Parts: sequence; C-alpha cells; structure tokens
Amino acid sequence: MTVLMMLCGVRVLAIVLILECVNGTGISTELSRVIVNGSGSVTRVTVTNLTEAGNYQCIVSNARVTNEPLSDVSDNNPLTAVTNTSSLNVSVSDTPSGLTAARLSTGLVQVRLSWSTVSGATGYEVYYQLSSNTPVSLSNTSLTVINVLASLLRESTYTFYVVSYGSASLPSGNASVMLTISDPVVNDFMATEITSTGITLAWSPPTAPLLH
Repeated sequence: MTVLMMLCGVRVLAIVLILECVNGTGISTELSRVIVNGSGSVTRVTVTNLTEAGNYQCIVSNARVTNEPLSDVSDNNPLTAVTNTSSLNVSVSDTPSGLTAARLSTGLVQVRLSWSTVSGATGYEVYYQLSSNTPVSLSNTSLTVINVLASLLRESTYTFYVVSYGSASLPSGNASVMLTISDPVVNDFMATEITSTGITLAWSPPTAPLLH
C-alpha cells in the first residue's frame, strides 16, 4: 500500500512525517516516521506489513517548520510550525482456511486444491513454489476448488498458496499446504486363483491416495 502526500507553497525547514494505522479494536501502530531537513518533501510511503485481516484507518500526520512564504524574499518572519493530518480507510481480507491438496487419478502429476469460502472476497490468487524457487502464479479465480493439470514434476515437493482479495480490500495473508508428487506404489500383487482357463489377480490400493 502506498500513501501519497504533497507539500507545497512554503519553504520547508524541517518535516516530521508520521504514518500510523488504527485497527478495528482502536489500537494504533506507528508504521513509519520520516524527518526531512531543508527544502525537501515526502510524497510517498510504502507500507508492507498490513497482513492481519481487518479494517484499518491509516493516518498521515506531518509537522512543518517554516520561516516565510515562497513569495517573501526577506528572512525577518518568525518561525512557524504548521501541522496537518490526512486519513485513509483500508481493509485486509481474511486468510483462506482449510486449504488441502490431493492428487487426482487422472494423471500422476495432477492435483486438486480446495479451501473454505472467505466472506466478502471477490477472488483468490493461487500459486505454487518448488523448493526455494520463485513462486509461480497458477490462477486467479472466484472458485474455491481448482484442478492443477499441468506444470508439476514427478518426485518433487511443492508448496501451494492461496490468497484472498476483495474489490475494496488489500490481499490477505497466504494459506499454504505442502504436497510431494511421488509415484504410487502397488503392493501385495499376487495371483489368487489359477485355473486351466484363467487367472485371478489381486493387489493392495496404491500408497498415494488418489481422487476420482
């Protein structure tokens, strides 16, 4: 999230910019404090740690110490402290819960992901990560069940992530689940009956549970 603020019309000797957020319980947290000396300005602050779901009021307060308007060429005016405050209301979507990953019987590297509906969410971003590689986006969807039918490798362990978002909210924290794509193994393969005209074979279910 970025908050923009413009300072103009005065010669600024010092600025103190404070960005704070107040959550739904009224607890205020200072997120950023910037001090600028001389004729500078601060117009952008990036906030990266709003991960807890809820509603926030972000407040930008700045105190400016000036000694004259820009149109005044003399240095005889006394120092003046000017303060103002601006606010912005934002919300953070809830993190999806109940994320599961299960292999499909339609292919050795096909997976079904499912999770619970998030109230107020308009969509979900789904992505995966192999080992320490960069996460790869799989889908942006309004559904809570998707089938991953391509891009995965056998004998590999993946972490799948789901993030919810709304039309008027910031993305949630991510839900995650790990799954190893190992080849199924069939045990206890045997002939249970042999006759002169046929043979009956039997085996145990594969070690990796598959969805049909």
